[in-house]
Formats: sequence, structure tokens, C-alpha cells
Amino acid sequence: MSKIIVGTHAAGYNPKRNFIDLPLSDYEVQKKKDFLKVPAHVYFKLKKKSHPFLSNLFYDIGLNNVPLYHFFNAINIGNIPWVTTFEHYLPRGAHRPDVFKHEKWYIAFATQRLMHNSCKRMVAMSQFAYDAQLNFLYEYGDFVEELKQKMVVLHPQQPKLIDSIDQKKTAGDCITFTITGSDFFRKGGKEILRVFSKLLDEKQPVKLNIVSDLQFGDYASRATKEDQILAMNIINKYKQIEHYNQLPNISVLEVLRKTDVGLLPTYDETYGYSVLEAQAAGCPVITTNGAALSEINNNDIGWLIEVPLVEDNRSIPRTKEAKEIFSEIVEGQLDAIVRSIIEDRNVIMKKGAKALQRIEEEHCPFKVAKILETIYDAALR
Repeated sequence: MSKIIVGTHAAGYNPKRNFIDLPLSDYEVQKKKDFLKVPAHVYFKLKKKSHPFLSNLFYDIGLNNVPLYHFFNAINIGNIPWVTTFEHYLPRGAHRPDVFKHEKWYIAFATQRLMHNSCKRMVAMSQFAYDAQLNFLYEYGDFVEELKQKMVVLHPQQPKLIDSIDQKKTAGDCITFTITGSDFFRKGGKEILRVFSKLLDEKQPVKLNIVSDLQFGDYASRATKEDQILAMNIINKYKQIEHYNQLPNISVLEVLRKTDVGLLPTYDETYGYSVLEAQAAGCPVITTNGAALSEINNNDIGWLIEVPLVEDNRSIPRTKEAKEIFSEIVEGQLDAIVRSIIEDRNVIMKKGAKALQRIEEEHCPFKVAKILETIYDAALR
């Protein structure tokens, strides 16, 4: 029996993690033509930047011949039944209502499309996203109860990288910590290097893996070229710091299998896939508490650094003073946590086992696929 084809607008990392790569029994998700990419491409050529709204809308002018669509952060203009998964709130690319006048038409149009009968489900990838969507609608002033009926929470899938915590094979003479992903400074990279520089000067038994290109200038940390230079100076100073500019994902996962503790003391993160990957390798993780991070990490299975929270419970510091306070909290608490781990290494295996169990229970690809197939089944009725 052939599978039912579900169309989508993109086949990047987010769609793959949330639905394309799921072990679906009756469905197969395939990327299809999006004719709005033509004007979006023209805009990019003329303006040298992406259009803020076009990339978040989809229109196939009825030519793709699929019974159902599933998007990530995008909204369908057409009337073929569709489902959309979102990480913060929809419409993607818009600020809060009434912040910018030129966005009013986009917000109104997108909200009407969400209200349309063709929109069958709005899949929040976390409770944080679910709550943020409701907060947005309350500020918009309409359609809260109607759209709430379409909303559901479904966290991303994550296969286990080891079968049991007994399979962990890490260096016995030191404790290995790892941070992965782009936007190194947004993820707390500067604070991590400060802490580990002090620890290594003290001859503490720690090792640090960094998998990142160390790009600077992100929206949250506002790191500079000077920050990048200082970071490289620290990295080059210590043989215990291993830096990989980039690695294929399969190699990143192998690094995590040999890691004791994961790191993501981030300034801002809507979700935190790297947390799931580390936990799937039996690594407890040190994170901040913003957005969805407190849903996938806690002090029982890892360590949670409490930082001030702002709009929608995100942790992003908006002012220079707020950034300084944030940085001080992260550096101070990270230092204390790492030192406590050094004092009691047994906590790594205890928390790692619980983290691995949580992955199996909450992010099993087969469980997530089964839930998603019920959503698809209902959308096609």
C-alpha cells in the first residue's frame, strides 16, 4: 500500500526534526513547489536581504496535487488542508500587534488564514510556543478561543544515541563538557570560556569541546570581533579545549557520546535541539531557563541556571545593563555548577541516566510519529 504524500515548503533542519524524518507508517512528507519563492527571490536580488513576510507564506496555485500540507513556521494561502508547526508564534516574522503599522495587513491576513477551515492544526513544538501564541492572540484582541481549538503541543522527536547509560565511554581522568551549534556567543560561549579559563588555570580536571564557527554579532549577545579574538586566544591557550569549526552531524553525535556534560547557558533559544541530542547520549546538560528550556531540562536531570525572564518567558536581555546582569549570573552559576560536578562526579551518571530515560519517554520518534499520524488522519476527514 502506497503512502499518502504530505507536501511541505522546505526540507531544512527544523522540518526534518519535527516531521519529515519521522518513521511515519501511512504518510510521507515531501518538499513541493512554492510559487511565492519567485517574488521572494526577486526581492532578495533587489534588496540584498530576505523579505520579512514572503518566506513565511506558501502558495502552490493548485499545481502540486497533494491532499495535505505540513509547514514549519509558515502559513498557506491556498485552500488545500494544512497543518503548521511553530516554534514561537504565528505569523512568523511579525512583531506584537500595533508595534509597527506596516505589519498590520500581514498580521490580519495571516490570522484570517489560520482561522480558515483549511487550517486543520497549529502544532506548537513546546508549551512555551503554545502560550506565546495565546499571548499574541490576546494582544491582537480576537480569535483566541477559535484558534485555541486548533492548537496542540507536540515536542520534536529525538532517537537515543546510546541504549543505556552503561554504554557511556568517557575519559576517566577528566570531565568532558561540550557545547555545539552556531551563534556560539548567543549560546553563552563567552561566559563558558571565562569559566573554563579559570578552571584550567587552577589545573582542574576538565576538558571542553566546542563545535561552532564562532561567528559574532548575533541579535542577543551582540558579540563583537573583539569577543571573537578573545575567544580564540583562550581556545589556543589550552590544549584541554578542543575546537571544531564545523562537523557533520554524525560526527557531532559521536562527540556527544564521549561527553560527560552538555552546555547551553544561552542568552535566547526558542527550543534547544542540542539539549535533546546531549541527553540522548546520556549527558546531563547545564542550561538557562528561558523559553522551552525548562520543559526539556531541570535540576533533576541536569542543571538549570535561573536568569531574568521577559516577554513570553524568553531570557533575551534587551539593554546593555540587562546583558551585564545576565552575563554575571550565567558566569557565576556556571562556575559553581561545574565545581560541584568536579566535587561529586557520581552526579553525572545519575542525572545522565534520568536524562536518557526522559528522551525515551518524551521524544521517542515512533511515539511522536503516531501522534502526528492521528493529526494527519483527522485533517483529511
